Amino acid sequence: MNCLHFTMGDKVLFLHNYRQHNQHIALAKLISVSPSINLIPNSFAYELVENALKEEKPDVFLNQKFKLHGFFRF
Repeated sequence: MNCLHFTMGDKVLFLHNYRQHNQHIALAKLISVSPSINLIPNSFAYELVENALKEEKPDVFLNQKFKLHGFFRF
C-alpha cells in the first residue's frame, strides 16, 4: 500500500509517496493573485486542495487531516 505525504517547496504544494519520497506530483502553485491548482475543477480533490491553500501551512493541514493511507478524517 502506498502512503501519502504532503510538503511545500518553492511555493508549490506536493503530494508524495511516503515510502518512495522521490515519487511526487505538484498539486498547486501559490501565486500572488490566486493559486494554480493542477486538478479537475469541482472535484473532491480540487476542493480539498483549495481549502488547504486557505491555511497558513497547507502541507501541515493535509498531513494532519489525512490518515497515512490516504483517507480523509471527517
